[in-house]
Amino acid sequence: MLFEIIAVFSLAIIVFSFSPLRRVFLPAPAVEKDFIFAGKRIEYFDFLKGVAILAVIVTHIVYLSVKTLKVEDPLFLFTLNNLARFAIPFFLIISGILSAWKYESKINLGRYYLGKFLRVYLPFAFFTMLVLFLHGKDISDLFKFLVNGRVLTPYYFIILILQLYILFPLLRFFKDSRWFLVLSFFISLLFFSVNQFNYLGEIILFPSYLFFFVYGIYYRNNFIKYEADKTAVKYWGLIIFLYITISFILPAHYFNFRPFYGLAVFNLFFIYKDKIIAKLDNVYGVICDVGKNSLWIYFTHFSLLTGLFYLANLFTKDLYATVLIIFFVSLPLSYWLGKLTGWLYNKISYILKPKYGTEDAK
Repeated sequence: MLFEIIAVFSLAIIVFSFSPLRRVFLPAPAVEKDFIFAGKRIEYFDFLKGVAILAVIVTHIVYLSVKTLKVEDPLFLFTLNNLARFAIPFFLIISGILSAWKYESKINLGRYYLGKFLRVYLPFAFFTMLVLFLHGKDISDLFKFLVNGRVLTPYYFIILILQLYILFPLLRFFKDSRWFLVLSFFISLLFFSVNQFNYLGEIILFPSYLFFFVYGIYYRNNFIKYEADKTAVKYWGLIIFLYITISFILPAHYFNFRPFYGLAVFNLFFIYKDKIIAKLDNVYGVICDVGKNSLWIYFTHFSLLTGLFYLANLFTKDLYATVLIIFFVSLPLSYWLGKLTGWLYNKISYILKPKYGTEDAK
């Protein structure tokens, strides 16, 4: 944790001391005019969610490699983990962008909260109970797990993002406030630095991740009506280079507060948006579909990975072979399992509450 804190503060000092990096990191909004958001799915955000959930799978392959193979974390695993740590910033930025656009002018609080309950918390509660049963955990802990999301390693994120969704009706009043954006960065930096601030008992708190959500809210126009700023490429590239360099100098298993790296990767994906779509061709559509099912993949992938690691360990204890096999086997299986789960839930939710059944959660 100490190395990770040093890495973040080192980047902060460099970025805020060098004015071109500071301006590209927190620029003035390039698009100020409000646009009418019709509520339609924006395909490129599905693509980015698809990329992000694949990165989540990579980080959990690394986690389970260390846990099940009992290996000392080599540079290979450090690097793999740290390069994939843009995933949670992606999800939170996109959630901020789409929330701000959908509820630009007004919000019916009852409909809004019911939608989040049906689309996010209800599936979380179902999978929590399923994991509790499958893993033979004590049923008396059910209520605790429904509140803290600790029944399975990745489920903390659902509790985290629900807190931000709950706060969104208030946060949206600051959607055009630059001082609030800057304040949110320093709030997140403070909470990240003092680990005791991040939990209320066993419940993870949102402030360490507030900046990413507010960043999406504030720069929503920039990313909805995006015009590539090629002059920023070298600066975002420099931030990524510095992050990778520092992570080699300070090798540690970094976690999800990656404000500079996460934003750099996110912005570069938009700068090269047209080239990415053209180059990927048919694969682009598949990744978009992965993104549409990212919530369900998130709920199911960790249990699937655990099972695959158990099977792989019956045949090999080699770290590199195991990681390679699990990676290529888990991606299609995670996709189809998540897609099936999402299809079943949407069918049920359409019957029960058609008007809430299609709202995006992540």
